Amino acid sequence: MTNECIPIWIEVNGRGAANAFALNTSYAMGRGESVEQAIDNLKGDMAGIRKWLASHGFEDDRPIDRPFRIVQTMETLCDPHRGKSIGFFDWDEQLLTEDQIDEAEHILHCSRSDLLSLITPASDAMLDIKLAPKTRSIREISRHIAARELWYGSCLLDEPRDAPMIHEFGNNLRRRLDNVRLYFQDSFLDRVRKMNTSQRMRQQLQDRELWSARKALRSAVQHEIYHLKQVYRMMTRIRRLPDKVRQAAVA
Repeated sequence: MTNECIPIWIEVNGRGAANAFALNTSYAMGRGESVEQAIDNLKGDMAGIRKWLASHGFEDDRPIDRPFRIVQTMETLCDPHRGKSIGFFDWDEQLLTEDQIDEAEHILHCSRSDLLSLITPASDAMLDIKLAPKTRSIREISRHIAARELWYGSCLLDEPRDAPMIHEFGNNLRRRLDNVRLYFQDSFLDRVRKMNTSQRMRQQLQDRELWSARKALRSAVQHEIYHLKQVYRMMTRIRRLPDKVRQAAVA
């Protein structure tokens, strides 16, 4: 692998739709109806995430203006249209380092801060608007973020099913997000920091999907950033709706 290229990892489903990741360089995801489209979208997402992180004072000097080179392609049951990824790459098999934990924790703080700044001042009506049939409201997306974070925080437990149920974290949206984040901090971030090398590299099959500490942490970051962008776009559209249309769109 030359220094002039950025390594990228690809997962593609049976229809040819794909996700693309630059796992050494960014938490960005490129999604598309083809591998080529996913790679093109990855470039834009990398630039956007770099700009967003810079707005939070996050300095990242890793180059993103170099050509891509595919280092692994695997076929999975991923659903790029819904932002779903289940790939376990050779990258996920490697040791999760202290620096990677610290970096991910910092980024998760940024993403959660931005999410809360969007939903906390919003009215219940705004949170419950559905912009199209069979789509989620912002409230439903935020609850989904909490539910997935609970899973990421539990998937490496010996008995993940023994983890708390999501309703145990409170029904209030802000309280649920706060409480799940405290659980994730304790059950995953702080726990992984105490693991030895072999424990951090342990692989575990849960719900027919292979997990490691490295995969769980990068998935937590990528998932929240994906939905943060979604919520931001939805909130922008909702604020532009005429009052009568907004009222009619409440779920």
